[in-house]
Amino acid sequence: METKSAANVKSILENTTNAALLVVCTLLAWLFLTHQDLWLHGKQGPAPEAQALLGKTLPPLPDHDWKRQNRTLVMAIREGCSFCEVSMPFYKRLSDLRKADRIGARLLAVMPDPEAAASAQLQARGVDVEGAFHQPLQSLYVSATPTLLLVNGEGKVVRAWVGQLTPQQESEVVSAIH
Repeated sequence: METKSAANVKSILENTTNAALLVVCTLLAWLFLTHQDLWLHGKQGPAPEAQALLGKTLPPLPDHDWKRQNRTLVMAIREGCSFCEVSMPFYKRLSDLRKADRIGARLLAVMPDPEAAASAQLQARGVDVEGAFHQPLQSLYVSATPTLLLVNGEGKVVRAWVGQLTPQQESEVVSAIH
């Protein structure tokens, strides 16, 4: 009797273990299939902050008309932002592409800092923009820096990137403004 009871317990344990393993494997397969971008590329799509900006119509900037160019890339940055500072080499690259007439977008900067400080910060890093505007970032619906906004000729945000960008996101920006 003792051996038959032990065999039953062993059989129950094996069946329970097999069922648990099947449930775990099914769950892992579902997670992989529903989050492939995260697993394969380390990204989840636009951040919620960037997603919230899409479709917003930006107010006019002083002496700037959105209609002058079909696409405008707006850099929302501020002095003292460590992520903005780390992103400056990329902004210089964008500036160099614009100077070489290799992008089809205007390049603007909006900063809450005093105008002289904002211009000095950009010039010190070799970033040449078509316009640097002293304005509260909230007026552009921006709550975090750095933020890049790709704006169409109607002033609507068609793409947005928030925070320090990965090399892949930097490539997305360059492709979006070509």
